[in-house]
Amino acid sequence: MTSPHRTPDWLLERIALGELPPDELAAARDRLSREPDGPSRLAALEADSRATLEALPPDRVAREVKAR
Repeated sequence: MTSPHRTPDWLLERIALGELPPDELAAARDRLSREPDGPSRLAALEADSRATLEALPPDRVAREVKAR
């Protein structure tokens, strides 16, 4: 269960992708930085995203999908 004071996973994803308006992104990053596990959650998500993109580069995946 998510604590009401813990950044939800959907927002963590948006923070990692920079998919928020600048003022909202800054506020969300500030809030996340004050959570005990906030920075480590963000770092883990970013590392996982990098690993996924290395294993499945978008151009290669697009070629494979088009070939189907």
